[in-house]
Amino acid sequence: MKNLHPKILVVFVIAFTIYIYNTYDPMSFLQSSTIKKSVNIISNRLVGEATPSDRSTEMLQDRALILKIPPQEWVQARTTDVYHYLRLSIPTANAWNETKYLTKIKSYFAPRCNIVYTGIPKSGCTNWKFIILKHEGLFPAQQADPRVHYIINRLYLTRPHPDLSSKFSFTVLRNPWTRMVSGYRDKFGTARGLNWQKGRIGRKIIQMYRDSTSSSSSNTDDAINDAELPSHTFPGIPTFMEFLKYLAYSPLSEINVHFLPQYQILDLSHVRHDYIGALEYGKEQSEEILRYFESNVSVSLPGPYDSSSDPRLEKSTVTARNWLSQVDDALIERLYQRFKPDFMFFNYSNFTHSEFPLPLYFS
Repeated sequence: MKNLHPKILVVFVIAFTIYIYNTYDPMSFLQSSTIKKSVNIISNRLVGEATPSDRSTEMLQDRALILKIPPQEWVQARTTDVYHYLRLSIPTANAWNETKYLTKIKSYFAPRCNIVYTGIPKSGCTNWKFIILKHEGLFPAQQADPRVHYIINRLYLTRPHPDLSSKFSFTVLRNPWTRMVSGYRDKFGTARGLNWQKGRIGRKIIQMYRDSTSSSSSNTDDAINDAELPSHTFPGIPTFMEFLKYLAYSPLSEINVHFLPQYQILDLSHVRHDYIGALEYGKEQSEEILRYFESNVSVSLPGPYDSSSDPRLEKSTVTARNWLSQVDDALIERLYQRFKPDFMFFNYSNFTHSEFPLPLYFS
């Protein structure tokens, strides 16, 4: 190699670089659970050998120059790919009167704003319901709280609706990995979720996925190593591993809507949303969405719950990376395949990637 002429060597390096650039598929590579540990090494090298837990804000800001907020044209093209992957026909018109979610669960028509919103649990829906109610003049409080769910359900799920096929519709999605962890933390990892822990879903998960041969009544051998988690000595609380098995192996019809894959809630057979936002870019994209609201009220989306404005540094991201790295590869692969359409919408990064949880859009 050292006998090569310098110019020949330069040409070789350039040609090899072009080849790698044109053939490299980051999503298929990063999502392969069999190379999870290798990706960690590669990702760390991208940010100067730093580990995910000790990377500085300055490093992340430098790396952010590569990633851009995905334009809707790109998102809609990927949505078309989702339709093809699921072998669904793309609806020529939004048949809101036929979708079960408009009258049963998660889609709302706001008459003053003249918009339709589909709320995805654990994807920022509380804040968006709050914004809609404020624009409708129906929520006096200055910040979102659990009452928004009761109020918006009572007002907009029970009334007759006009033809909504031409109304502006939108939804907001989230990286499936952080959404899974957030769902568990909210419903099974806090005192606030006590009803869930003792309720039908918690009992069902334990009944179906707890190892009866475990030496512990709470299956702590299967628990995630995190000091902030409850000890799980109470036998009515599923472990995170049991929860993931519930998501991975239960029939979709038996999974609670809070944890259901997001594409299932969108009811793609009947409707295609005009705008699909990413929770990770909530503040920036909310400004675009609010332009479609036919309302004179000046209320913007609340900021993130976390003290960090960078999604890659938020506590939820760090927790998700920590917990999921302790899950065996076979279960990770099973979860990815089940939630694959959710990843496809935004080419979402894997939890081993340096840009997790952001969409991998390179302009």
